[in-house]
Amino acid sequence: KAKNELKYLSAAILEGFRMHPVAAGQMPREVPEGGMTIQGHYLPQGTEITLDIYTQHNDPNFWKNPREFNLDRWLGPDTEANKNRLVTFGLGPRSCIGRDLARSEIYLVLANLLRNFNFELVDKELIPTNKFLYKPEGKRFIVKVARRV
Repeated sequence: KAKNELKYLSAAILEGFRMHPVAAGQMPREVPEGGMTIQGHYLPQGTEITLDIYTQHNDPNFWKNPREFNLDRWLGPDTEANKNRLVTFGLGPRSCIGRDLARSEIYLVLANLLRNFNFELVDKELIPTNKFLYKPEGKRFIVKVARRV
């Protein structure tokens, strides 16, 4: 119940998954016996196909201003459609077996940290260093943490 009431936290987690998935590489799959046709293109059995998570999550055909962190993607009428486009943990029967555990853990950990502590960046000038990390250029990532009273 509490999770449903913390809509902004849920939106921030989903947008974080979209922009910075834990594994942003490719998910190779093999076409099953008998082959298959995808959008009019026949693929013979044994053909390896992949879904690139980074590309999927940054495709402007699906995400308006994809490089912008935008909680509204997860708070408005497109929420369910956007959830179907989110492939952080894969899709279908071969999706990540730890998906539900990971989602529950990140939600519980973040909710409790934010409830009990205040966080402040010491150096507020952050730059992307690669697809996975933002940090102050040439410096350590320092955050001041104070217990809430």
